[in-house]
Amino acid sequence: LSSSSTAHLYSSRFLSANLMIYAAMSRYHITPTVATMYHQAGERFFNWALRLAHGARIWATSSVALGGDLGPKSHLLNYPEDFESYTGVFAWAEKHKNELDGPFAPFANVGIFLGESTRDMLDHGSGNDYEKEFVGWSEFLADEGIQYDVILEPEHNLSRLRDFSLVILPNTVCLNNGAIQAILEYVKGGGSLILTHRSGERNVCGARRIAPQCLGALLGIKHDSEESGVSVKFGACGHGKWVYFSHMPGTFIYSTIAQANAIRKRDARAVVSAKELEMQKSMMLGAVQWALEKPMPLTAEKMPEGVLIKAFRKLDDNSVVIHFLNCRGEKAVNYGELIPQKYDVAFPEIEEDIVLELNLPSVRRAYLFSPDREGTRPVEFTRCVHGGFKLTVPADSLNRYEVLYVQVT
Repeated sequence: LSSSSTAHLYSSRFLSANLMIYAAMSRYHITPTVATMYHQAGERFFNWALRLAHGARIWATSSVALGGDLGPKSHLLNYPEDFESYTGVFAWAEKHKNELDGPFAPFANVGIFLGESTRDMLDHGSGNDYEKEFVGWSEFLADEGIQYDVILEPEHNLSRLRDFSLVILPNTVCLNNGAIQAILEYVKGGGSLILTHRSGERNVCGARRIAPQCLGALLGIKHDSEESGVSVKFGACGHGKWVYFSHMPGTFIYSTIAQANAIRKRDARAVVSAKELEMQKSMMLGAVQWALEKPMPLTAEKMPEGVLIKAFRKLDDNSVVIHFLNCRGEKAVNYGELIPQKYDVAFPEIEEDIVLELNLPSVRRAYLFSPDREGTRPVEFTRCVHGGFKLTVPADSLNRYEVLYVQVT
């Protein structure tokens, strides 16, 4: 995805969606992602924490490199303030490398299709509609605290789909025959599917399928001749279920990349009313709740607005690493207002506890650690009646960024 920004705080929702793609690529290729730190000085810590929260390795640069080329003049060693700041956070990360180093996979049973063929081969006629729908769904899931993984195009097979209780196709128009068949078998076998707009109507070369061979028709989705442009249908296929959006709800949620010294926009194409935005969110949440029959690995029972939660499972010992990033400072500039040329990221106080339910068979211990304080802080956990464990992260523990490490037995 295109993601060049000079205002990372006000682009954090979009950047999170992009970083989740890199996390999927890291998992698929079994290779860490290195994220370059282009930033202005006031966003240095936030930018670093945002990348670390998505499992990326950091390549630090001086703050003057933003918008320019890396070279001898912008070398980190020439800028003592940048160097000293990075010395501190890199030392902290090194101290906690046993918890922070991978290999990782998102702690999730919701998967969202990344359709490179749809992005590259299909001209939607209105500019990046697929990207906006994909990012919109990604942003919606993150806003709701719903953990998800990205399913790359080489993974569009039945074996991979069975890793998930719910799969989302965000207007993934171009699919190969193998992917179509895998999706059908996945749903018939008991999986849940959300698909939007024209998903599965073309092959990977962008050629139209005949109507009976389109994914919707094969699932049994019937289109009414008098159907309005915005509608949602619920149905079943075999032992599984599907939800079909005739429109692209993610494009209503989508917030575009922001730039410093420019007006903050949600979407360069359209202005969405608050009422319409809430209606689309309600429809999306209702679809996810109806489709998900199995409990999620992580459920955010209480989650303060403006806190980004990203959870990963360590593949070597099954421990769970949960990142919390305070993004509440983005309220300083509303949509339609001017983003300053330079600013310091604020981290407003968190006023309520974060309460999580983890669907784990056992927990040995859990503790918090943060670059904002020394040492670790234990977190108590209780077993839930229906299974799993409940953990509470105290409001006063989260200042800017912290990590919860949950060790299983």
